[in-house]
Amino acid sequence: MVFRAKPWKKHERRKYSRVNVLFPVQYTVIPKVLKDIEVELSYLGLCRNISGGGMLLEVSELKEEMLLCNNLLKLEIKLPEQEPICLFARLVKAEKSPTHSYYLRLCFVNVEEGKRDKIVESIDKGKTKVKR
Repeated sequence: MVFRAKPWKKHERRKYSRVNVLFPVQYTVIPKVLKDIEVELSYLGLCRNISGGGMLLEVSELKEEMLLCNNLLKLEIKLPEQEPICLFARLVKAEKSPTHSYYLRLCFVNVEEGKRDKIVESIDKGKTKVKR
């Protein structure tokens, strides 16, 4: 008897649909422990795609403090036609982009449903505009 695995499709794992976008994101690295050292940890990145569960953030430099697993990123997202949304995310994966910058794959953590709803609504509006 031969058993064959069902074809695995990556998109089936996503809880929220992802949409390609292009807008700036202010982010701050929040280390688990900041010893008496004052370090400027706020940066500007470019959101490449977003969903209700996370985003792909393009950054020009990959700072060492971003790669520590205990760190969170505080994001200030300015979605079109909405007030800025502040969220927290953790780094899932970092990789080099084709343009010599870096991609940070981020997963939102402890998101209030109201904020997540705003993101999903904005994504749905974006899809509608693209289809027309």
